[in-house]
Amino acid sequence: MTLKRLVGSIAVVLGLVVMLPISVAHADEKSLAKVQKAAEKTFTTTAEFEGTVKNPNGVTTLEGSADYAADSSQLFVDASAVAGGVGMAEYRVIEGETIFVSIDAFGGEALPGAEGKSWVRIDLAAVQQLGAGFDFSDLLTDQAVFVDATDAMRVGTAKVDGKKAVRYKVTLAPDPGDVSQATEQEVWIRKGRIVRFRSMDIDPMGQPATSTITVLKSGGPVDIQAPPESEVYDLLSALPSQP
Repeated sequence: MTLKRLVGSIAVVLGLVVMLPISVAHADEKSLAKVQKAAEKTFTTTAEFEGTVKNPNGVTTLEGSADYAADSSQLFVDASAVAGGVGMAEYRVIEGETIFVSIDAFGGEALPGAEGKSWVRIDLAAVQQLGAGFDFSDLLTDQAVFVDATDAMRVGTAKVDGKKAVRYKVTLAPDPGDVSQATEQEVWIRKGRIVRFRSMDIDPMGQPATSTITVLKSGGPVDIQAPPESEVYDLLSALPSQP
């Protein structure tokens, strides 16, 4: 598996994609204040998630956690229902600098020199230098950008896990340095916390994708650690030097 193919597949799984336009009404200061306040409560310490990413090839399911103070996150991803998917795999980002991918993500494809290893390490800065075109430093932690949302509109109510929540369309502050950041999403708020968010996107392979993430818990303890060094294969160190 080439590095660019690996990077593209991770991007699809994690829903780090370019957003399709969604019509949003004029700024509603009251709604915007509620969304920002809920984001501060939900995404500034820790959070646990589950969700799906749907595209024409199938549905990927995921669950994970994020530690915003440490800029770290962990995802367990099951792409077995997706055409060409590799089943269950785990992804960890540590301090926004390094991504560790479980060897399962390669679908059994041999990696020379990785025999006996359980993890592949990719330096995020090096991935960008190689021109892969995606920023994985956020993963689930990028949902903290709701704190800096620029526009919001209440569009109704719906049940999330059987309980009523208020639904909003939200415009996020654009990040010129990260084209993968979706700028418009939908969020559901209950009791002052965001309990679900959704985006309708174009994934890195050019296909429409819908990502729906439910927040199971926020503010609780999470433990996200790098794998033991003895279990790690450094992918970039094995690649030819770039000019």
